[in-house]
Amino acid sequence: MDDVRPSQWLILISGALLFAFSFMEVFKDSDNAWKDIGTLTMPAIFGLIAAIATAATVFGKAKLPDDVLTFSFAQILVVLAFTSVLIEIGAVGMGLFSDVFDAAAGAWLSALAAIGLLMGTVMEQEGGPTRAAASTPPSPF
Repeated sequence: MDDVRPSQWLILISGALLFAFSFMEVFKDSDNAWKDIGTLTMPAIFGLIAAIATAATVFGKAKLPDDVLTFSFAQILVVLAFTSVLIEIGAVGMGLFSDVFDAAAGAWLSALAAIGLLMGTVMEQEGGPTRAAASTPPSPF
C-alpha cells in the first residue's frame, strides 16, 4: 500500500463517497437519487466506476486497455468525473436558485465528492509527481 499515489487515494475515497451520498436526500421533502434512475443517479455510477477501476489497477494489479476509442483510460475517468461535477453542481444550483426545489445535505455532499473525484482524476491523468531516488541530488532550475 506504500505505492498508492495520493491521486489514487483521492479517486478511491471520492468515488466511494459519491456513491454513498447518493443514498441521502437530494432535495428537501424528496427521496434519494435512486428513487427514479435518471440524471442524479449517473454521478453515483460514474464514481463507482472510477473507484472500482482504480482499485483494480492499484490493488488487483489489473491491466486496463491502453486506448479505448483513441482515449486513454485516465482521460475517460476525467470525462466521467467532469460530467459528475456538472450534474451535481446543477443539482445544487437548482436548489439554490429555484423556488420549487431546496437542496438537502445529499446534494451538497455529493457535489463536494464529485469535485474531489475530478481533482483526483486530473492529477492521475497528469501523472502526478514522481518520487526521486534518495541518491539523486536535487536538480537546478
